[in-house]
Amino acid sequence: MTEILTLALSAVAVLVSVVAVLYSRNQTRVAAAQLQLAQQIRREGSEPCVMADIVPQRGGSGLLMFRIENVGPSLARDVQFTVSPPLQGGESEEWDQRLARVVARKIPALPPQRHIEWHFAFGPRLFENSSLPRQYTVTVTAAGPFGPMEPLTYDIDLDAIDASAIESGTIEASLAKIADHAKVLGNIPREIRSVADALRERDDT
Repeated sequence: MTEILTLALSAVAVLVSVVAVLYSRNQTRVAAAQLQLAQQIRREGSEPCVMADIVPQRGGSGLLMFRIENVGPSLARDVQFTVSPPLQGGESEEWDQRLARVVARKIPALPPQRHIEWHFAFGPRLFENSSLPRQYTVTVTAAGPFGPMEPLTYDIDLDAIDASAIESGTIEASLAKIADHAKVLGNIPREIRSVADALRERDDT
């Protein structure tokens, strides 16, 4: 009986040991996965992020700009863009070809928060021409502090800014408003003189 009890206790001890080993291995795998995830998050958080977009120029000029910007925290190297179909703003074929050559050129280095932009089109005229492309697919390749990054591919949809993001007030319209206000202000002294003359005539009578 004693031998049976001893064997039973030994079997239980072995089983507990096996369970402990399996649990320890599982905890090790979980810890390794968490460490790998933390390293990946830290790496991605320190890599550059270079984006290209077509945006309205500030100031209400109506111009659309092709803009490249590094919105990440570190230096981007060997930045290369491909745009499909080729950019076509409708201003002139010569300018579209020139812009395509400039955009396709590799950028050796793009510091954080640095941007480069080129004139792409006059917005109102582009949106009136239904034959011009409204969607572009952009692919960006670049290298960060840890070496080459995965290519980034996304779409630019110009319909998203049609009649919404383009400011309606142009520089010319603003200047015209200023000129109108200046005319009104220029008439103020004349009105003051008229009132003063009227008051003097009343006093004389």
